[in-house]
Amino acid sequence: MPWRPEHKDPAYGRAPWKKARSAQMRRDGGRCQLRLPGICLGAASQVDHIFGLRNDPGHKFLRSVCVPCHRAITRKLSSGNGSNGSSGVRHNEPPAEPRTDWGAP
Repeated sequence: MPWRPEHKDPAYGRAPWKKARSAQMRRDGGRCQLRLPGICLGAASQVDHIFGLRNDPGHKFLRSVCVPCHRAITRKLSSGNGSNGSSGVRHNEPPAEPRTDWGAP
């Protein structure tokens, strides 16, 4: 289920979310943290609640994501293939990979 305005929680318009979102984008350097093969744009424009807003109302478990990756993970979770809906535990997610190669000294 892609994000649509009618599904938007009022918490997303409040200052704590805006502050947490901005801080997360800075921490991740504006780069997508999911990096799903074949669809990732690289540059993040959204922030995802890793365990869902319902399970993280304090906005502590976040990651920056691009729109295609966010849609894909949301669709996967909505179809029942990635979460049981109540616990917010995600399964079958790709492992995180660093995007930057700083080279050996």
